[in-house]
Amino acid sequence: MQERLKELRISYVRTRRANRYAHIALRKPEDTYSLFQHIAQSDREQIIVVHLDGRMRVACYEIASIGSTTACLLSPKEILKSVLLTNSVAYILIHNHPSGDPEPSSPDLKAMRQIEKGAELVGLSMVDYMVIGAGKFWSLKARR
Repeated sequence: MQERLKELRISYVRTRRANRYAHIALRKPEDTYSLFQHIAQSDREQIIVVHLDGRMRVACYEIASIGSTTACLLSPKEILKSVLLTNSVAYILIHNHPSGDPEPSSPDLKAMRQIEKGAELVGLSMVDYMVIGAGKFWSLKARR
């Protein structure tokens, strides 16, 4: 029996929400928050990666992980793989805290730093890291 070589194919799935985001420039943390504030209502933590083109416009986004009420798996390899495969030049990393408090935990910040270091090695730029809570957000970009 002859084994077959696997061919990688990437496809974008068009949704109403995706159409709303397409090619919008996210210049300020408030712009990002206005598009993704809906994840504050989730009862579980989610990680969203927003892929950006060379003009810092939304190329696409993905829900990279859905976890429990208090934690979500955040793997640098998984986060960066899709950003590279879509030929994006930058990304925004977003996650929610179902507790409503957007202040990042120490493990959140540690994971974010690991991802940012990996991204720099392959020429990607992390534009922002945002945690969304109930009616408010925490943004690394706003603090730099």
